[in-house]
Amino acid sequence: QNDTEPETSEVFMSLQYEWSHHDVAFSLDNLQLSHIPYKPDFINFFDALKSKSPVISIADDLSESARKFPKQMEIQSSVVMPVFVRSSFWGFLSVSDCRSQRNWKGDEVDAIKTISVILGAVIQHYQDQEELTIARLQSEESDRLKTSILANINHELRTPMTGILGFSEILANQLNDC
Repeated sequence: QNDTEPETSEVFMSLQYEWSHHDVAFSLDNLQLSHIPYKPDFINFFDALKSKSPVISIADDLSESARKFPKQMEIQSSVVMPVFVRSSFWGFLSVSDCRSQRNWKGDEVDAIKTISVILGAVIQHYQDQEELTIARLQSEESDRLKTSILANINHELRTPMTGILGFSEILANQLNDC
């Protein structure tokens, strides 16, 4: 998942979710895979993904600096597909082979692309649900405040009105007696 540093607008990537074969080391708890800047080592990677292009690579073909993370995770080859949410580059889905350096088939790349599009739609749906929940809670709070204000106004108006009506009744009775 991408995140942007507010002061510098620099974009970072962080490993959020991972599924791997039981023979492959789990990397999610590795703090070195969190808040990784795209610049300078991964700027080409960022530009390709942001333009909705996949990055298909073999670890040994990467530059020395870009090879650092795949080697750390024992990745031999990978397909990295961008994930877009509301037309914004949210992050990416990476499918890797940790056993062999191989050329990915077109059908495999197409399937990974389909999964990344579905993933983007699921993330958007989840974000929409969160926004709706927040809006509903705010609406309920507004309704509660409106009801409270109207009850207070009703009380504040009724109290003097009761006195005015009572006083008017006394005056009317006195005028009728005269």
